[in-house]
Amino acid sequence: MSRTKGEGANAVGQSRLPGVLPLLQALVEAESRFDLKSLASASTDTALDLGLGAALAYVTRESAVPDDVPQLERIQAADLMARWTTGDILETSVAVFAAARAIDCQPVLMKGGATALRYYPEPHLRLMTDIDLLIPPGQLAALESQLHTLGFEQTSDKPVGTYDSHHHAMPFFDEQRGVWIELHTRPYPPSSPLASDSRFSRDAFDAHLSSLTIEGETALVMNHEMQLVYTCTRWAETLKSGRGIFPMLDVALLLREEGRTLDWDRVCGIAQGSWAATPTTAMLSYLNRWKLAAVPPEVLRRLAPRGNFANHVMNAVLNRLVTAFVMEARLPGSILTPSNLRIIWSTLLRPGSPWVNFLALGPNIAFPSDRVNRFDLLTAMQRLRSAIRMTRTR
Repeated sequence: MSRTKGEGANAVGQSRLPGVLPLLQALVEAESRFDLKSLASASTDTALDLGLGAALAYVTRESAVPDDVPQLERIQAADLMARWTTGDILETSVAVFAAARAIDCQPVLMKGGATALRYYPEPHLRLMTDIDLLIPPGQLAALESQLHTLGFEQTSDKPVGTYDSHHHAMPFFDEQRGVWIELHTRPYPPSSPLASDSRFSRDAFDAHLSSLTIEGETALVMNHEMQLVYTCTRWAETLKSGRGIFPMLDVALLLREEGRTLDWDRVCGIAQGSWAATPTTAMLSYLNRWKLAAVPPEVLRRLAPRGNFANHVMNAVLNRLVTAFVMEARLPGSILTPSNLRIIWSTLLRPGSPWVNFLALGPNIAFPSDRVNRFDLLTAMQRLRSAIRMTRTR
């Protein structure tokens, strides 16, 4: 069905969409006259809490927003703050790339910095809290020295030894600029299923890089296919009720901007045969389900593990979790506690057969692996009794 410009998300019935999904659809469809009053007031508050205030301002930029919208001042303030913060981050990025060029170092701009500049209508629409750079380990000390020269100092609330085996060095912070920088020597943290996969090592990324010019300075970025897979895999590491929404927007807007020329064979070639296929399928299935992106059915069939019924059930569970705890920003409850949510998410998305993962859900919840006495039956019964008691008193 064809739609004229400005109808977009409004035409599909915003009131029937959960949480902030109408806003995401409006942003992906480049709305400019989004009816703010058609979004539930609670969902508007949720959007502001999630860092989507600038997105609200953008999709209503040609709308006559009534003065009686209670969140109007918050939206305007969030938009101004996002522009200011993003300006500082981009200005700092240029200075860092110039400093890196002086020592013949070519960092790879990662995460929000790369996606904001390439896929978002305006960079400030993408919430960014720091600058993430991937560099060869042999150049870490030299670039750290350059950052110190620029006024950055390393600081963290974690012990220094934490970073000995970490995928990035201790973060850098410039108090005057108010900007954080993380220097990554590996693309994935040690806990990731891809941390020891040679196909996703720092050296392997060299085959998937392109260049980007930022105010006269050149930065390396991942090509669109690797950016898609990388974003999906990092997103799937944990269920993030707040910032987890932005990787989903990253992929949705990537597909909006590059979908017609995207090499799906390359995407499948990168992900197939590794754990990357599972989170990539989960992300693309969700975006396709809610019309945030158009994904060829053949791609989902190629990426999905064997077992159509198991995949269908797994995607249904993941869909509910993402909708409830990301799009609607619900708080964990007495049964779906933060611990249980983490267990369900990590179990369903871990490497292996979907059926095996489903069968492991019960034991993993009853006997959490992070508990010293995980196999103690009395402890398991107490967990169950506590959950039942809390449910009755709600």
